[in-house]
Amino acid sequence: MTQSKRFAAVFLAVLLFIEVLCSVPSAVSAEEQPADSIIQAEGDFRYLISDEGAILSEYLGTASIVQLPGAVSSGAGEIPVVAIGEEAFCSCTDLTAVSLPESITAIQSRAFSDCPALKALLFQRVPDTISDSAFLGSDSVVIYTRESPLPGDLTLQEPDPENPD
Repeated sequence: MTQSKRFAAVFLAVLLFIEVLCSVPSAVSAEEQPADSIIQAEGDFRYLISDEGAILSEYLGTASIVQLPGAVSSGAGEIPVVAIGEEAFCSCTDLTAVSLPESITAIQSRAFSDCPALKALLFQRVPDTISDSAFLGSDSVVIYTRESPLPGDLTLQEPDPENPD
């Protein structure tokens, strides 16, 4: 087998592996879901809500620039969004930038996997935990903090507390 054919075979195997990883459902099954948690959809986001806070479990939208809210409304009031769950943004091929609220403390495995257009993540506060595989297949991501300037072609508005929409 020639060098180029061998490379092509390995490349296709890696792509297939990533596709299999991303095709595993990201929703938590009833057996895995803690007894005291619920799943709630709000706008383009689906959350797993428990005593610890809300975990973004799935992004349902198609926007290229996403601003994640810092809290979810529930019957008990506002619940802070504390984590980006496994595969929450997996295969969002048009996603270019995401702004994360200060409340985020963790980014779980494959949260932004296979997002080839993703260029920027803006943190209001850098999370305590970021999984090693959080950006698998998303090779050009640059992480920005509140203090670092965004590239000239990206603008993210600060949330307006008086008008959350």
